[in-house]
Amino acid sequence: MAGKVFITGSSRGIGAALRLEFEREGWIVGGGGREACNVLDKEVLGRVAYQFGIPDIVICNAGVIGQGAAWNAPEIKSTMAVNFFGAVNTVEAFQFALREGRITFVGMGSGWGIAGAKVGFSGYCASKHALEGYFKTLATELDALWRGKHCACVFDPGVVNTDLNPSSKRNEFPMPAVVASRAVPLLVELGNKDNGRRVTLDG
Repeated sequence: MAGKVFITGSSRGIGAALRLEFEREGWIVGGGGREACNVLDKEVLGRVAYQFGIPDIVICNAGVIGQGAAWNAPEIKSTMAVNFFGAVNTVEAFQFALREGRITFVGMGSGWGIAGAKVGFSGYCASKHALEGYFKTLATELDALWRGKHCACVFDPGVVNTDLNPSSKRNEFPMPAVVASRAVPLLVELGNKDNGRRVTLDG
């Protein structure tokens, strides 16, 4: 059954592909890109979230790749601000809906958040590693306060051919639309039984 999904960072890349796929399946889609739904502006984000109402799924997708050495603190902080704190702000924006709704919160993960990556992507890897820990803890807290009701998990779509992909071989990886067509059937089936899971396209 179609429902309501809120997606941040949905103006391009995997976010835009997810938005189109959900719309194709008849879902009401909210959120948007930086202009409509800036995850760094808590006041705007909170207003947009409240106007959208109680969602079934919230996908914290907004992100930047961020490049800089491991000692480049300003670059790392700016990447963390979007990729990590943007997700935290998004979850907080829907706190009003926790009592009445049954919400699945999805953080967009990356294998780099676990394994690290090549030189120059410390901020991105750190932000995704932090996201993994945050959603694990969020899952625990949601279950402690609303047992059997909500879900928080990380979804790792794998390597995708988007403009965030810094690889010179990115054309070898699947396009966002292909990934979204496989991801949406998985995401709509997530529920409290999956709370705390790390989900991939393989299940």
